[in-house]
Amino acid sequence: MMKEQMSIGEFSRIARVSPRTLRFYEEQGLLKPSYISDSGRRYYRPDDLIPLQQIIAYKYLGFSLKDIKAIMSGQAGDSNALLRSLRMQKQALEHKQQHIQQILKAIDHAAAVLEAEHRIDPQVISFLIHSIVTEQQQMEWMSDWFPESLIQRIKENFADESKERDWNMRSTLILQDLKQALHNHRPDSEKVQQLIEQFMDLANELMGDNWYFMNEYADQLENIELPAAIGTPFTEEEEKWFAEAFEYYSIKKGLFSDGHRESE
Repeated sequence: MMKEQMSIGEFSRIARVSPRTLRFYEEQGLLKPSYISDSGRRYYRPDDLIPLQQIIAYKYLGFSLKDIKAIMSGQAGDSNALLRSLRMQKQALEHKQQHIQQILKAIDHAAAVLEAEHRIDPQVISFLIHSIVTEQQQMEWMSDWFPESLIQRIKENFADESKERDWNMRSTLILQDLKQALHNHRPDSEKVQQLIEQFMDLANELMGDNWYFMNEYADQLENIELPAAIGTPFTEEEEKWFAEAFEYYSIKKGLFSDGHRESE
């Protein structure tokens, strides 16, 4: 039978928390002993287990000690306030869960690339990881600029994770080859243009063979600062070479109108 008055050591053994933790909760104003002797010894009653169990339960749910104190003191007895706190915490945990899932997916996809190609440029693999982790922010930014039909097509194509992994694998390896080729060949060389062709084929798989949006939005996009979520696998010098290679490819394929080419 539980004693009506227990020392901090006895209470800690029953509650399965350390005396140090109990002292910390006392310092934070979360759980005070029922009685403190003149010599400073702390004593607890069986009823003190109830608020301690509440603290432990809220900690399991991810609440900070500050939030727990607010729930247990200022909001005591207010079930609506507690319900709002629980719902807010659930939303925060779901957001954290989504972020962790994206990180795990990024690790999985990056590992698949490294298994296929051991000698991969660090900037290229970092670009892949960054792109997956910031996928949601990128889609939100694209939604502000591109047609809804295009955004929906990308989402549908990436709804199947195995399909997305395969696309990421192929695009990353092409970017790796393209990055190397730009250092050894002219932007208009056959080697670079073949890789641009492969890259654009992948873009067609993802977005569809609809190049009108590139012509329609190209000038606007050139004049805005891209968000941090939009990374690049290239150095600044490589970006210039890639732009030259892509311009040559676009003119050759007739992707841009005469008006766009004249403005260039």
